[in-house]
Amino acid sequence: MKNKFKKVMVSLVLVGVISSLLTTSIYYYIKYKKTLNQINESHENVLTEYKDSNKTNILDIQDESDVNLYFSSYGVQTFYNLIRMSMLSKKEVHFYRSKKLVSFHEDLNTIELENFLKNNRKVDDLSFLENSKVHELGDVKDESLFFDKALEFVKNNPNKKIGIWTNSDHFVVNADKLSRLAKFDNVQIFGIEDSNLLGQYIIDNYYKDEDFVKENKNEKLESWKNPIINSKVTRWNQYLIPMFYKNIKVYWTDPQQSKNFEILGIKNHFSFFNEEGFQKLKDEIFQRRDKYNKRYSNYWAKITSYNWEKERDKVNKIQNENNKESLIILGTNSTNDQDSISKILFEYGEQYNIYYKGHPGMNANASFIINKLKPGEQISFFDYEINQKRNFIIKDSWKILALETQIP
Repeated sequence: MKNKFKKVMVSLVLVGVISSLLTTSIYYYIKYKKTLNQINESHENVLTEYKDSNKTNILDIQDESDVNLYFSSYGVQTFYNLIRMSMLSKKEVHFYRSKKLVSFHEDLNTIELENFLKNNRKVDDLSFLENSKVHELGDVKDESLFFDKALEFVKNNPNKKIGIWTNSDHFVVNADKLSRLAKFDNVQIFGIEDSNLLGQYIIDNYYKDEDFVKENKNEKLESWKNPIINSKVTRWNQYLIPMFYKNIKVYWTDPQQSKNFEILGIKNHFSFFNEEGFQKLKDEIFQRRDKYNKRYSNYWAKITSYNWEKERDKVNKIQNENNKESLIILGTNSTNDQDSISKILFEYGEQYNIYYKGHPGMNANASFIINKLKPGEQISFFDYEINQKRNFIIKDSWKILALETQIP
């Protein structure tokens, strides 16, 4: 009886071990097949590819693609630069937005933008105009669905060179999807700066930090690690990603930012324009003319719902109410501005009408003015001159207005 029991137990153990081994083998086989399929999908059906280019102008580079896709979830500066890029493109355009995401997405007049893309650009191939479209992504929180749509588009168009334009500061959220798209030879992925000040901040606070360098560099080889392979992608080391993928690139407004990354041995960082022609995309919107000889800037207000005349009317309305002198605050990209704004309102609100012109890539301070600095509200702020916290109640006679920063 004991022998039979032992045999049964041994059999059960063997069955358990074999089942475990089979389960593990099946898991890794499925994972292997999935990886293999992803590699195969990127090479089997591709009928065209990008060639090395010596172009240094971001607008010329985007026109090397047959089709360009654009989307940035957050980052107002990036969002408007992508609108400008889409307007300035001479090829087929697919612009994506999410109406439910943030105000600048909601304010985009998709009908006006699509009408411009289809009817106003000077384009040689009319099919580029006819096929251009603005797409609604629905309720999204990041770029994930956009990259899914991009992958589907790439698979369905193996005979086209496809440029994918997004926010470089959002690589971290969908790094796996980026690397998958990068396997296609007919794809280029372009990350536009989230802010023109961010590059220097990242380098000064992270890439010159000993702990960061130690964690992200191979000490023996003295080379940077690929954060995607290491499965440790963060907001700060995501800027290493382009150096490991020939068709992933990051673009900065200031040429010095791309040089700073290059000095650190981090490749595939570029400037919008070369130094000799250093300018901004805003300048191109003012200079470029459509097929009716109208400046592109004439369409900007209708497309974005941001109109300098509306801003002027807001200022005139306040001035006509009290005829006070004006005081303009030029803001930064720091929320520390909020203490300074509060102090200025407290000390000069009776004497001046106050206007705040913030940093193009920073909406928090404007939101603070709109939502918090209202008549009757009690405000607390830290006064750095006397190093203590102060409180006050906003009077009805005090006027403060946040001006729009994205008027080209």
